[in-house]
Amino acid sequence: MRLNAVKYLFFSVIFFSCNFKNNDRVIDTKLTLAGEDKSAFGAYVFQFLYKNTFEHIPYSTNKRPFDKWYKDQQNATDYNSASKQVYCIVTPRLKTWDNEVQDIADFIAQGNTLFIASDFFEQNLLNLFKVKQETLSNGFSFDSKPKMRDTYKLTIDTAEVESATYGYYFYPFFNKIIPDSSIVSQVIGQSDFKVPDILRIKHGKGELILMTNAAALSNYFLLSAQNYRYAQTLLSYLPFEIDAVFWDDFYRRVPYRQLPNESMLSVLLAIPHLRWAFIILAITAFLWVLTSLFRQQRIIPFVIPHKNSSLEFTQTIARLYFNKKDNKNIAVKMIAFFNDWLRNKYYMAHQNYNEAFINNFSSKSNISKEKIEQLADIIYTVQHNTTIDDATLLDLNKQLQQVFSNA
Repeated sequence: MRLNAVKYLFFSVIFFSCNFKNNDRVIDTKLTLAGEDKSAFGAYVFQFLYKNTFEHIPYSTNKRPFDKWYKDQQNATDYNSASKQVYCIVTPRLKTWDNEVQDIADFIAQGNTLFIASDFFEQNLLNLFKVKQETLSNGFSFDSKPKMRDTYKLTIDTAEVESATYGYYFYPFFNKIIPDSSIVSQVIGQSDFKVPDILRIKHGKGELILMTNAAALSNYFLLSAQNYRYAQTLLSYLPFEIDAVFWDDFYRRVPYRQLPNESMLSVLLAIPHLRWAFIILAITAFLWVLTSLFRQQRIIPFVIPHKNSSLEFTQTIARLYFNKKDNKNIAVKMIAFFNDWLRNKYYMAHQNYNEAFINNFSSKSNISKEKIEQLADIIYTVQHNTTIDDATLLDLNKQLQQVFSNA
């Protein structure tokens, strides 16, 4: 985004967000995070940056529950399951029902990206993605109401030597989120207590970016110093080769949702006689459908898989190296492919094949430490020898194939 546009946005938001009374400036400190709210704790700036990031991609706002929006998307005549989409939810409190959480998980698993920023998450969402949310306020000797101070947010990028720091003067960021060791995740943000508050979680074919301490997306924070770069850094984790972009405006408007009204079926099931009649009817219908399937099932024809020409090309190149007996070059390329596979599948950057690597890789992939130690030993042998014999090359290939098949 051009610097002139940032300056214009800064002065316009300050003008509309400030009220004057008795020559004193009064700032509304209520955290709304509304995309159209230009007050200090609205999210007008973040929505502006979000739109500009995807300015050439179709953009729309959803004002309905996620499950209803998702079902309408799937039922649309022009729906394409292979399309890639980005959906953004920014709200002080995220109240989700179980069916909405399931649709959120399915949306991400199809290859889409969901960005959620909130201070409070419903437990069903945290349980599904195996994440814990905690607060640090009880662990520090603040007064009954915490004091304002210079507080900071940090972005973490494995490609950078140092983390970028962004700060403003307000209440500290107390929330933190902790991923379970069994999921594939990456910490991309911290508070100034050096605890994670932004996670990048791989789920199916897509990704979930989960952020707490959502006040860091408010106008006040992003317009302090150069803090708009904080939002730009977060948005850089979103994919850019996508087909549609969505902004959620439902969950922000209903932070305290009540349970849905009872349906007519639940009323009928409350009557014992009708409940047993319904259960008998449902079991009878299930048995009828099951026996009907057994009677009408046809033989599934064998489908010959398509020929993989790319595999033949790879085999040809491999034969060329093998005929030249350049075993060292072949082994180096196999190790480079393994390192790239680690980065893409488990977010593990290139590192030494030491005990820490073995423990980390084993916990993420559920592969036994013995197999990983054998692989690490043979990789060390290849890297520290100028020539490689056929037996060592075949052993390296065998160890890699076992890792790929068990991952």
